[in-house]
Amino acid sequence: MLKDLLPGYWKLLSWETRRADGQITYPFGPAPRGLLIYGENGLMSAQLGDPRRANFTSSDRALATLEEVKAAFDGYTAYFGRYEVDEIRSAVIHYPDLALFPNYTGSSQVRYIELAGNRLSLRTNSIPFQGSGQVYVLVWEKIS
Repeated sequence: MLKDLLPGYWKLLSWETRRADGQITYPFGPAPRGLLIYGENGLMSAQLGDPRRANFTSSDRALATLEEVKAAFDGYTAYFGRYEVDEIRSAVIHYPDLALFPNYTGSSQVRYIELAGNRLSLRTNSIPFQGSGQVYVLVWEKIS
C-alpha cells in the first residue's frame, strides 16, 4: 500500500513543468534542491529551492531591496501540514497549514504518485501560471 511506502525523508532530484503548449521548463534549474518529509503521524513538510539564488547585498534581511526579496521568493517554495493517501487515485493530498505561497494555506494539494524502487514521482493537476496552465512533475529519492 502506498501509505506504507511514503513515510520517511525524500531528496529532490528534479522538478519540471509541462505547459499546455507542450513546452517543458525547469523552474529551479537543472539541479534543484529540496527535502520532502512524510511522517507516520500524517504530518508532512516540503522545502524546495534553486541553489543558484543570489545572496542579498546586506546581511540584514530587513534591508533587502524589493528585487532581492522577489528573487528569493521566486526561487524557493515551502509548506507544511497534514497529508493523506488516496489509494484508489494513487495520490497523496497535502493540506498545508502554512505556506510560503499564501494561497496554498488551508487548501488541498493533490499529487499523483508513481513509485519505482526508491524513486517517487509526484505530478500535479494543471496549475495556473502566467495566464495558462502547467503541470508540475517532481522526482524524489528516498534517503536511507
